[in-house]
Amino acid sequence: MPALVELAQAAPADVSQALVPELACWLAQSESSRLSWPSAHLARLRARRALLSLSDEFAGHLVWRDRQQGWMVEVDGEAQACLRQSG
Repeated sequence: MPALVELAQAAPADVSQALVPELACWLAQSESSRLSWPSAHLARLRARRALLSLSDEFAGHLVWRDRQQGWMVEVDGEAQACLRQSG
């Protein structure tokens, strides 16, 4: 995940515009899952920290879970399905 975040920050605008909404989906989905403390580990901590560094870029991307369509993200005022769908 840290490498994807670095890519989103350094990539050309068209790549970043495609990647940032998906990373916002990852963060929202990981924040919504209730993992018990034994499932905590360094990789998850590093992934969350990396994703949170993009909070300014995430500001324009609302992420929510639709009962019928699953996880959705707003991109340029339109809803689209998140590529990664978790529980």
